[in-house]
Amino acid sequence: MVQDRKNINLFAGLGVAVREMIMAKGHGRVDYLLYVDKRVVGVIEAKPVGTTLSGVEWQSAMYAEGLPPEVRLKALTVDGRLPFVFEASGTETHFTNGYDPQSRARQLFNVPKRS
Repeated sequence: MVQDRKNINLFAGLGVAVREMIMAKGHGRVDYLLYVDKRVVGVIEAKPVGTTLSGVEWQSAMYAEGLPPEVRLKALTVDGRLPFVFEASGTETHFTNGYDPQSRARQLFNVPKRS
């Protein structure tokens, strides 16, 4: 379920994506902040079709590290890292596993879904 930040209802479903969430000072505004069971688990940096995603991984990493303090307390992190960091252009999706100690972006061919 996708929601606007002004009307967040984390009780609306198990998974919620919040648009244009304001991050900690100096970290801007993430396109989508991902929640599962009311806890932040990831971010998505969305770009227009045709954008080369390998050039925007720094941006999604900045958002993943820039959680506001009140959100970070309930985030599902390991050593401060979120498990799901995505970049998407509508035709291409990259994923970084934040739990991997040597994480790097990989191209996805299917978007992960809950079973």
